Amino acid sequence: MSTGLARELGLKKLYIAFNGYWPEKNAKMITCTFKELEAPPTFQRAVEKCIDNLVIASAGNTAKAFIHSAQYFNIKLFVVVPYNCKGRLALPFEKPENVTIIAVNKGSDYSDSISFASRISNELNIVNEGGARNVARRDGMGTVMLEAVRYMGKLPDHYFQAVGSGTGAIAAFEASERILATSQRANRLPKLHLSQNVPFTPIVDSWHDGSNKLKPLAESEQREAIAKVFAKVLTNRHPPYSVGGGVFDILSLSKGEMYGITNKEAHSAAKLFESTEGIDLVPAASVCVASLVQALEKNTINDNETVLLNITGGGEKRLWEDFEVIKAEPDLICDDAVDMQELKSNLEALHAK
Repeated sequence: MSTGLARELGLKKLYIAFNGYWPEKNAKMITCTFKELEAPPTFQRAVEKCIDNLVIASAGNTAKAFIHSAQYFNIKLFVVVPYNCKGRLALPFEKPENVTIIAVNKGSDYSDSISFASRISNELNIVNEGGARNVARRDGMGTVMLEAVRYMGKLPDHYFQAVGSGTGAIAAFEASERILATSQRANRLPKLHLSQNVPFTPIVDSWHDGSNKLKPLAESEQREAIAKVFAKVLTNRHPPYSVGGGVFDILSLSKGEMYGITNKEAHSAAKLFESTEGIDLVPAASVCVASLVQALEKNTINDNETVLLNITGGGEKRLWEDFEVIKAEPDLICDDAVDMQELKSNLEALHAK
């Protein structure tokens, strides 16, 4: 339960789900992100289905989490990241031998890596881990809500999270539905408060338009907007917004809210959190904190209601006090239009060394 931030914001029942590295609070996610919750069950599901290879796409956090978990499973993992995001793969451990990192195009973004991972899956017969469609990922991230309810004794009235695809929010909603169906201590779903980083806010814009379809925007405009955001991991150009059970549905069912957060607001929120709680945040978590500030300014929350703030990553500065930084460099750098047979040959030559 928060004391410092709660006092600063005037909230009586603010709970923080901190997913990161903060050993003083017994938080020991060494990838500093809640993506560390979704990787193990994804690998375990692959093992149960006798799958011996996986390909994932990431803008940084998912990659770090899956690289970390790969060392515990006998599965070949292919990680596709945008070239400009390769510097985010700073880890406190050596990259496992069963992991291959592929960086795509100098001008690529997260959605480009998703498309390239799909090509690898379709043309090289490597299993795509599935993203939002993967129930193992959603159930892994859903443990944030389960653990919070175990601690609080009830579902929160309000749930805050920054979103790129929205998979984590869907996971929290699905976990809440299960609790609501089986517990005597819950009588309604939490109101979801989700946020994105201005100027790249496709979900925010579509929701505020009252549409269950993503607002159309030219690819050039999307890329221009993505280049300007602080929280790069929130820049999925194809989020599961319109699909059944997707972001539009969970916002509608929870009577939720969406917030567009500027870089300036995110930076201010990061400073506020670190000064009041004593730990640093990753950019996406800073966007989330800023959305709570914005919600209070709009009087969306009663100061006596229970609020769960999902800090999806933090403690990187604290981590480097205890561990040496090791950069996980790409094994291959290629163009997204590369011939897949050429890529296959390059991968075979790489693994033959």
